[in-house]
Amino acid sequence: MRRVLVSLTMLLLVAASPTVLAADARTSIPEGMCSLWTVRQASSAMGERMEVVSEDPARCVWYSRDDHSGSISTLSAGLWGGDPRSDVPLIDQARESGPRWTREEEVAGVPVLMTDIRRFGRNREISAAAFPDPTTWLTINATSVIAKDVRRAVRRMVELSAPKLATSSASAAPSPIGSSAPPVGSGAPVGSGAPPIADACSLLTVAQVSEAIGESMSQADSTPDQCIWGGDQGTLLNLTILPADAVDATSSMIDRRRSLSPDVEDIEVAGLPGLFEVGPLLGVPSVYIYPSPTIEVELELVSVREFDTRAALEALGALVVPHLGSLPGPSTAPASPNASGPAPSTDAHTGVAALFPDEIGGGPVTLDMQLTGREFLSRIVNFAPMEERVTRALRRRDRTVDDLSLALGSTPAGSVIAAFQVEGGAIRPLVNVLLESLALERTGQDVPAASLAGKDAFGVSGGFLIAGEGVAYPEGEVLWLVFPVGDEQSEILSKLP
Repeated sequence: MRRVLVSLTMLLLVAASPTVLAADARTSIPEGMCSLWTVRQASSAMGERMEVVSEDPARCVWYSRDDHSGSISTLSAGLWGGDPRSDVPLIDQARESGPRWTREEEVAGVPVLMTDIRRFGRNREISAAAFPDPTTWLTINATSVIAKDVRRAVRRMVELSAPKLATSSASAAPSPIGSSAPPVGSGAPVGSGAPPIADACSLLTVAQVSEAIGESMSQADSTPDQCIWGGDQGTLLNLTILPADAVDATSSMIDRRRSLSPDVEDIEVAGLPGLFEVGPLLGVPSVYIYPSPTIEVELELVSVREFDTRAALEALGALVVPHLGSLPGPSTAPASPNASGPAPSTDAHTGVAALFPDEIGGGPVTLDMQLTGREFLSRIVNFAPMEERVTRALRRRDRTVDDLSLALGSTPAGSVIAAFQVEGGAIRPLVNVLLESLALERTGQDVPAASLAGKDAFGVSGGFLIAGEGVAYPEGEVLWLVFPVGDEQSEILSKLP
């Protein structure tokens, strides 16, 4: 049966009007996450002057205004919808997520889970999850570099926001999105009559979409293989995953697209072959990415604003690519002879990528992305204060950004392996700032020794380039990050240097 795919070209007139698109109250605040607190309230909670450095409907980040000998205090808050396919209450989902939460208390009548306070010298860090009503999961992380009481800080932030969150989500929560579909990487074969192949909305976060486009975006509509985001200034973004059987294709998807759109331009997106097109009818730009000959991923953008839409699409495409190895289909098959760039392969790699294991779970490890330090800061971080923090941390170790590199790979089952390398320098003094550059935090939980293969690794979570629960393993010049699927963690770690 053919899938019905919505084109943003059909929605161009909607984009030209000031229509307000509904936001999922479980995961966003339309006025912006920072609207729940004033800067003064955040500063009072942290015990020092803070300022907002990043905001979108799903997340707010504050940094200390004062630089404390090269370090800054940080505060972040966000909403999470939990597993949309689960009937388990959000707080129980959190309780079952592992031994990360070590205490449970009530703050202003709201149940709150907290981690232990993690201490690094004078630094104090804590994470908390609050549940002001059954449909709202608020996460807060506080790090103080001047030994302030971070537990008091998160408690105060919960007290201030709980009444507003309970009010904002008082209406009935929307039904789970894609509840009948398997998650990305579930292995449902293409063309098998199984449910749709992926949850497209899981490939990009609201924060990533908002930052790339430059306006506050929220999820507007979705099917399992299509996601649409709408902006407060009328912009619409569409991400569609199209398997070959949906269009009865008999040749590779990239060749089919070339035959349909003779004016497309060959490009490369984070190492994968791709195409760029400006639609001939209404001038709508699209980027197409091909993780295999049988899968096409399209990003389509409609906007009444004037900005570099192509750059935005290519930047979003680079964020999508690391997740595409988990889509079903022969992702390691050779690309079309006419493809514009190399598909991920297991050929000999250079730099830190040469240290990746050749195979995991009986299948080849694919190199999905390899970036220099400058490319990482400009294309992935793209936030001046964070770029400066990384640069200064390197400088203090007599290293430069030219000594830094990042490689990202994946296993056939969908596990993600990433590695930062600082050539000629020890990695351990740089672990915290590199984790922070990807919005990752230490979980503080005990990782079962049996899964660590004897490596000195620790738990991490969060992230915007790589997201979820995983482990970090610093060794020599390299910081390894492993986000496993199934029981692959032990095998991956055992094969790392």
